[in-house]
Amino acid sequence: MSWLTRRSAFLDDVALLVIRVSSGGLLALHGLSKVRMGTEGFANGLAQKGLPAPTLLAYAATLSELVGGALVLLGLFTRPAAASLFVTMTVAWITTHANQAKLVGSGGGVPFEYPFFLSTVFLALTLCGGGRFSLDRRGRS
Repeated sequence: MSWLTRRSAFLDDVALLVIRVSSGGLLALHGLSKVRMGTEGFANGLAQKGLPAPTLLAYAATLSELVGGALVLLGLFTRPAAASLFVTMTVAWITTHANQAKLVGSGGGVPFEYPFFLSTVFLALTLCGGGRFSLDRRGRS
């Protein structure tokens, strides 16, 4: 059990791999669902919230989730892809879910918690990069 108390660069990279694959895969699938269903409903929801250029924002978010998620999953252009997803998730919780933040801890904050948590994950990946088991790193070998 000493691996739990000792620092290990290998385990740090395994952790980055797990975080990349899970979060990137999740967002890629989320973006794919928007492509399959069409972005019209999403754009209409953004328009109802009073956001400017809702169709453009809907396409940008969908592209960020689909392509950015796939790139993060692969560890290819990890930092810029994660930065795009950080912005997308931050805009989501600020514009759509911020009013639910006060409900965190009471069971009603779940719609806020998910995009907020993902924004922090993608911020961390923006700062750390993809790790040893990423295609970014393979390209430098």
